[in-house]
Amino acid sequence: MRKRILIPLLLLVSGGGVYIAKVSWYDRYVERPAPAHMLDLPPVDRSRWPAQPLAWREETQCVEVATPEGNVLKEIHYHVNSLNMDFVHVPAGSFRPIQQFRGNPPMSPYRRAAHVRNIPPAPLITLSHDYYLGAFEVTNAQFELFDPGHRGRRVEYQRGERYDNHPVDGVTWQEAQQFARWLSEREGRLYRLPTAAEWERAAAAGTETRLYWGEAHWDRSKANLGGLRSNRESYRLDGFKETSPVGFFPANPWGLYDMIGNAYEWVQDWWHGGPSGDVTDPVGPAEGRIRMDKGGSWTTRYYMIYTGESDGDDPGDLPDARGFRLLVEIE
Repeated sequence: MRKRILIPLLLLVSGGGVYIAKVSWYDRYVERPAPAHMLDLPPVDRSRWPAQPLAWREETQCVEVATPEGNVLKEIHYHVNSLNMDFVHVPAGSFRPIQQFRGNPPMSPYRRAAHVRNIPPAPLITLSHDYYLGAFEVTNAQFELFDPGHRGRRVEYQRGERYDNHPVDGVTWQEAQQFARWLSEREGRLYRLPTAAEWERAAAAGTETRLYWGEAHWDRSKANLGGLRSNRESYRLDGFKETSPVGFFPANPWGLYDMIGNAYEWVQDWWHGGPSGDVTDPVGPAEGRIRMDKGGSWTTRYYMIYTGESDGDDPGDLPDARGFRLLVEIE
């Protein structure tokens, strides 16, 4: 008799939980209009820009980069702006986004290779323009030149001077855009967030493997991942419980750091699942409810990461480890 009562009761409770979760998701992300701090800013006003863009400094550095063949030393040419922010030139070209990884954590490289062979090829994305992309995520110290008050609003795990060179964490999508506008006005160059496509091309850096260093998602010497409380022991393998200083881990083959892990990075796009066919210069939907961010963060489980990893969230959810890096248009 007890089993006859208990089983229907458990089904009722579990069904109610699923319903509540679904309603909560739709209420939060689908039914509600996008919050103000997620909306586009007014068009760029260039009236207060310098007559000529501020000159950049050029530097060539020999850096350690992670590739599918292993770590190597490579000369990378950087363009350095007035805030000593390094940028890498990304040429126009075409690429296929890295497919979403699906499978249990123990899946071997052989099993995954067989699994990937059964996935249809990703659409071909073509970018018709060159651009510069920040070699590092924007740091707390850099962001606070624009917004000194942020120092008092830092997330709890980034309090104090020792975290000045960590990625600015817990900023809204619109705050990231406002920083870009401020820097554009200072230098006379058009800074903005990259689109998802611009970000993905630069992150993969010409590689076609799951990660820009290959298939070894378990290699904890390449990125800051896996610091969730539910996965609390794993952070000890990369040495950081939360964020790490920018540039601590090896760069990708094009000299860009922390394209995987550390802080999720806002991009321009409203959330979308990617193009359904070959496309040139995609910018995502014209409107939406939540903005997209890329690359995973210190909270991401290492066995779920891949170069094209995306998330989307209300940027009011500041504890969700959202930072950004900037793109500079070549005009």
